[in-house]
Amino acid sequence: MAPTSFRYLFAAAAALLLLGAALGPFAEAKFAGVNPFCIHATYRPTCTQMVKGATTLDSAMFNALQSALAEAKRVKAMIPTVMPGISQLSSNVKNEVVQTCTEDFDGTISDIEETIAALRAKDMGTAQSHLSAALRRDCRDAIHEFGLNSELSKYATQLTRTVDNAMAVVTQRPASR
Repeated sequence: MAPTSFRYLFAAAAALLLLGAALGPFAEAKFAGVNPFCIHATYRPTCTQMVKGATTLDSAMFNALQSALAEAKRVKAMIPTVMPGISQLSSNVKNEVVQTCTEDFDGTISDIEETIAALRAKDMGTAQSHLSAALRRDCRDAIHEFGLNSELSKYATQLTRTVDNAMAVVTQRPASR
């Protein structure tokens, strides 16, 4: 007969094996349709669209960054749409909101472009630093500060999510590479 401690160890191992087998299909279902490079992203369905079916980490990173860059340029082009929502403000405040948003989106665009250049140069530290800096919220904060109801705030939030997804993909690469 096996000692009592081995019986308990065997029973515990068998229970864990059965539990793992039972949970396996649920764990797989959680990520069904999610690109493998987006499993750690906060907004997985959007990330999956951003990486465009990439099968390598490099292509996933560049696709995600190109998607984020396109989104940043699209959102910046929408700045004029904020004007009707701020018509009740003084001209100084209106100019301040527009200037804040313009600088915010220009900075995001520049940081994403710098991230792409750093990745091409295999400089992960610089890439991660610029991508982290691209997560800006000044425009959205300025809109909320004045209690404005602007579509631009919704688009700025979407841009933040897009950059967050790109960061989830880019930071998968080991720092030593």
